[in-house]
Amino acid sequence: FPASRLYDAVHVILTLQNNDGGWATYENNRGFGFYEWMNPSEVFGDIMIDYSYVECSCASMTALAAFRRKFPDHRRKEIEGALRRGARFITSIQRPDGSWYG
Repeated sequence: FPASRLYDAVHVILTLQNNDGGWATYENNRGFGFYEWMNPSEVFGDIMIDYSYVECSCASMTALAAFRRKFPDHRRKEIEGALRRGARFITSIQRPDGSWYG
C-alpha cells in the first residue's frame, strides 16, 4: 500500500494524543473529572470520559517509533515530541513496584 496511508495513520495517532501525553481507546479526553459524578452506573465506574491508558499509549508509541525508522524525515519533530510526552506519561503512572494499574 502507498506511504500516504501510513502518513494518514501517523496523523491520526498524533491527533489522538491527550494533553497528559498518553493515548485513550478511541478519542481524545475532552471531558472533565466531574462528568463522572453524572455516571448513573455503579458497576461501570470512570466511563464518562476516555482516559489515557498505558496499553494504548505503548501501542501508539510503538507505531510512531516504527514509522520514524521507516520515514525518518516525515513530521520528525512532532513524532519525537509525541514520543517524549508519551514516555513521561507512562513513567508518571508507573507504580513503585514497576507495574501499572489494570
